[in-house]
Amino acid sequence: MMTTDHKGRLAARFIKAMAISKGMGSVAKGYIESTNWLDQAQLKAAVEAMTTGNSSSLARDVGADFIALVRPETILGRLANIRRVPFLTRLMRQTAGPKGHWVAEGNPKPVAASTFAKDEGLPPRKVVALSAMTDELAQASNAEDIISRDLAAATVEAMDLAFIDPANAGEPDERPASVIYGADSIPATSDPAADLKKATAALVANGGNLRTASWILHPDMAVALNMRGGAFETVGALGGTIAGLPAITSSAVPLGSSGSPIALVDANGIQVGGNTDASLRTSTEASILMETDPESGASQLISLWQTDSLAMMAEIYVNWRVGRPGSTVYIDGADY
Repeated sequence: MMTTDHKGRLAARFIKAMAISKGMGSVAKGYIESTNWLDQAQLKAAVEAMTTGNSSSLARDVGADFIALVRPETILGRLANIRRVPFLTRLMRQTAGPKGHWVAEGNPKPVAASTFAKDEGLPPRKVVALSAMTDELAQASNAEDIISRDLAAATVEAMDLAFIDPANAGEPDERPASVIYGADSIPATSDPAADLKKATAALVANGGNLRTASWILHPDMAVALNMRGGAFETVGALGGTIAGLPAITSSAVPLGSSGSPIALVDANGIQVGGNTDASLRTSTEASILMETDPESGASQLISLWQTDSLAMMAEIYVNWRVGRPGSTVYIDGADY
């Protein structure tokens, strides 16, 4: 049972204690005892479990707490009706089912055979967020809030961008493709109502179900629609509904001079594995390749020991795929 003030605080305090103690369990427990944290017992048990290699439920509490912070912020965490599946387990998918019929008294009852397809098991993939800070900042009174915020934000951005960028074809053994990569696209016009109507029609024509579907769009696009008023007053920067369907906003949805995609995703056709636990680690002795210019990709090798810094890493196993073809469509280049 969580005893922290808010989601992610238990995980952040664990990282802070391990960082200040430079990974030494006895020192970390001593530091925890010197605080006035209400979750001291839980943290000390987690430290002992991690430093002795005992993967008990006490250690897993820390990872679960971080996931509880991250998951509700991701597109995946906000998609209702998604199909959760175990890793590396073959799945049977029904492609055609039986049909009901009205039958007159005494007439034979029609029978329609069900047909199935077999899907290979979903392999685990991992998303990693790595952050560095100085020793002094790690010891600040509000360090745990900074730690949890930065690591969570980096994790959410990486997951959302891979999930919804139509240009993401995936990388073998590394990253899943976007759920709208290769999906049917509707060229945007100047009439959003007409475009959205085409998208819903395309999803239904492809076998999707509007009752389990959601829109996914950039917050700026949601605001632009809202400013048009009328039927779009129910959507805004924080989401809402469009035509009665949930609208999920994410800054990871591409937005540029050529417009932005607006996706319509039947969540029941998306298979997701993992995203239930996280591994958290710290280091004060490694050398890390720091990105110094995100636009050019320039980087610099930094020694944590030489710079009195520490690195924190969060690792989450998660993967997804479109389990039922036709479950996604998107409006391409919307600029309303």
